[in-house]
Amino acid sequence: MILQDTARLAESFEVASDATSATVGTNVKYAAIHQFGGQTKPHLIKPRNAKALAFGGRYVKQVNHPGSKIPARPFLVLMDSDEEKILDSVEDYLRRAIN
Repeated sequence: MILQDTARLAESFEVASDATSATVGTNVKYAAIHQFGGQTKPHLIKPRNAKALAFGGRYVKQVNHPGSKIPARPFLVLMDSDEEKILDSVEDYLRRAIN
């Protein structure tokens, strides 16, 4: 199942190609940690719109978060069917170039 909340990452892809190359990318800051996994830095959590945070019936002004281990969730991958489509496109291009 796809992990998706706002579709911001999915909608951010930019593609470019020319006669010798093709690129796909995104400028969304959290894309790399989703693709490769990693560890977020420890940070302080403070309330934005209230005077305190509520956790399990307790109220606190701030929380020291130790950071999170994010597992890799690769989204830029080539499937076997993708490789077949690429090969078909290259073959079509070469046939047109020869003729």
